[in-house]
Amino acid sequence: MTYRKIYKKHHGSIPVDDTGRTYDIHHIDGDRKNNDIKNLVALSIEDHYLIHLEQNDYQAAAAIRMRWDKDIAEISKLNSIAAKKRVSGGIHHWLGDGSYQRDQQEKLKSSGDYYQYSQIHKDNISHRNKEYSSQGIHNFQTEESRNAVSERNRKNIEAGIHPFCKGIGAENSRNRIIDGTHHFLNSDIQRNNSMKAKLVNSIRVKRIDVATNDEVIFIGISDAIKHTPNTKRRSIQKAYETGKKYCGYMWISLGKGGSSTTISSESTDQVIGKHSTPFGDDIV
Repeated sequence: MTYRKIYKKHHGSIPVDDTGRTYDIHHIDGDRKNNDIKNLVALSIEDHYLIHLEQNDYQAAAAIRMRWDKDIAEISKLNSIAAKKRVSGGIHHWLGDGSYQRDQQEKLKSSGDYYQYSQIHKDNISHRNKEYSSQGIHNFQTEESRNAVSERNRKNIEAGIHPFCKGIGAENSRNRIIDGTHHFLNSDIQRNNSMKAKLVNSIRVKRIDVATNDEVIFIGISDAIKHTPNTKRRSIQKAYETGKKYCGYMWISLGKGGSSTTISSESTDQVIGKHSTPFGDDIV
């Protein structure tokens, strides 16, 4: 039975103030688990707030203030005082091993209320990044920030705590970080790789079905991947560089420019998605 029900069982209806607000039920000794009727008293929300304030119970006072008039400045001040008090007393949850925060996050995640998973948070982050980018102050746009990120990634990989350390090729990436050859450590390499990717994607690619001889031209590798199931960028590039078959197709580079064009008499929709059983030298 809740303390409000216990109070009503012994004293009848809980009083109401002049505004129609029902009185709060206050625990006299401050122990909210002690629901003995002698420990319960009905108070107006103003009196309830003042008692907790006089008792230096700032966290409770802030919670009451939030229900009372939502004075944000006052609530912030009370919460700040309460937090500093818990820190000085060594009982603030931030001073622990992080288990409290992790438990709270898991509860929010399981209930679907975790803020960082919400669309509002994602939209805010996207808006902020676009705003910073337009002003030229995004951390990816400054050399100092890029160097800081590179150094942090290097340390995390050496310590084995970087997310990449858990995936395929993690050991290779870690070794390249340690010996200083990873592209994350060199902005020039990053720019060159970006330019290579853009160049590769702008090259027209001809796809020839080895079973039917049907041919289709795509404006770039991304276009080819989009219309050819189970293909990968590097494998297509390797196929037209080596002349080998991949996914039952021959691939030919046609240089930059142009648009997607069906070479055969069949329409693109008819050709796309056809697969033949690979034979001979194939890329896997």
